[in-house]
Amino acid sequence: MPNLRGYETELRLLFQNLLSNALKFSRPDTPPEIHVSATPVAGGWKFSVRDNGIGIAKEHREKIFGVFKRLHTKQEYPGTGIGLAHCKKVVELHNGHIWAEESSSGGTQIGFILKEPEDEKT
Repeated sequence: MPNLRGYETELRLLFQNLLSNALKFSRPDTPPEIHVSATPVAGGWKFSVRDNGIGIAKEHREKIFGVFKRLHTKQEYPGTGIGLAHCKKVVELHNGHIWAEESSSGGTQIGFILKEPEDEKT
């Protein structure tokens, strides 16, 4: 994994939220598998957090990044509905963007790009 320059607390919460979601939305009778990768891109890094969980329907992949936008009831899966919205804010704070797609295992793959900061203070 690369060394990143950015807001330490926010970056920690970004990865914490993504890993937590991958575990939370795992399939009931399947051990969770999570793969995190990073590849260099122009001016930054492209990350991927891929799981073998329940997946996200294509029509909901943009909605999940909205505040309080839940796809399941609180009885099905606990949470507030702000985790992925916060991830989006963190990625945008680092001049990047985030998206969701189906993973090769049928679960979810969250991709995002973090740009190297232009300001030496971060």
